Amino acid sequence: MAQMAGQDPRKTDTVHDFRLESEKLARRKRRRTIRRIVLPALVLTALLAYVSGLFGASLAAAEDLVDSVRIALMPEAGYPVQTGVTELYQLEEMNGGFVALGEESCVVYSAGGNRLRAIQPGYARPAVAVGTHRFVIYNRSGTELRVESRTQTLYTKTCANGILLCDMARGGTLAVVTGHNRYVAELTVYSSLMEPLLVWDMVEAEGTPVRLAFSADGRRLAVATLTASGGRLVSNLYLLNTQKEGETLLAAVYDAVPMGLVWRSSGELLLLYDDHAAVYSASTGEETARYDYEGAELTNWSAQGSRTGLVFRSGAASRLVLLDEALAPVSDQLIPKAGGLTLTRTAVYVLTDTAVECFSADGEYQWSKADGVKPLAVLDAKQLLLFEGNSASELVPPEE
Repeated sequence: MAQMAGQDPRKTDTVHDFRLESEKLARRKRRRTIRRIVLPALVLTALLAYVSGLFGASLAAAEDLVDSVRIALMPEAGYPVQTGVTELYQLEEMNGGFVALGEESCVVYSAGGNRLRAIQPGYARPAVAVGTHRFVIYNRSGTELRVESRTQTLYTKTCANGILLCDMARGGTLAVVTGHNRYVAELTVYSSLMEPLLVWDMVEAEGTPVRLAFSADGRRLAVATLTASGGRLVSNLYLLNTQKEGETLLAAVYDAVPMGLVWRSSGELLLLYDDHAAVYSASTGEETARYDYEGAELTNWSAQGSRTGLVFRSGAASRLVLLDEALAPVSDQLIPKAGGLTLTRTAVYVLTDTAVECFSADGEYQWSKADGVKPLAVLDAKQLLLFEGNSASELVPPEE
């Protein structure tokens, strides 16, 4: 390329080198600043925890904090990334990154796109439940579970009976449902150090847990169970305090199967059945909102705050229904056959066989994006991520 008259290329190289060195120096200063601030804080936290008698729980939190610092100091790899998970069983957001579970492996990525873990548990029917900084991977056809941080295995446990279901609170409290020789099921809640907090031996009238959901602070656990009474199916909703024994029956519904359970706030629970959705007060069990869809087949759902999205099968297509806080429809429309649904704070993303369809929060069509590959999932993490094949990339609107 021809140079402009009078321009000295050595000066350009010098400026470029100076910028690179300045950026390197700034990164080193940031890392030193983090070390100077965080390391003394860790020491102080440990001392205060020891003095206050809360050393065990604080130690677990300190371990998570050390992981966070170590990850924050890594240069960010960015997206797209090749996850290596071709058959995606389960995908969960964790601390701005994600945990992706496949048939043979489970991978963990940071918010910056760095691969932190690749685990091959060797389970026949693996499943995961995720907290803020750690997760549990368990064998639904076996007795073993593993509690994993973002960088290492924390605990491995073999249960006396087969594992049916697990859930993890944000702070690492773990609920495990297993079979039992004398009871219908046994539910055990463990602390973040895997110390038993409570055990509930469930009799036939109480049913078998099929859905679990921890409150945001991890102190309460909602449990949806299934049982039979008088020849009819009964779905029960219980509430447990993880700090003491005893359970409270909030609701009992006949001839309905729980398909989803989530805390909408500290005082409200959303329970999705196969024929209706209901909101219950966590203190009284009162049903405060309801939306009936008996006769329609619910295939997907997603909740974001007080908003709920439902996808029903409608012949060769699908039907998208968006509900407000009172479970009143704000949008009800036919869309191409949907294989997935994700609600974010500002938008709704529907996955078809060929594209990602974007709608506004009130259901107005925005855009469609097709890359020639079937989209598998959209995840609302630190950035909005699109999963296709064995890759993950940032989801951005198509160019006009």
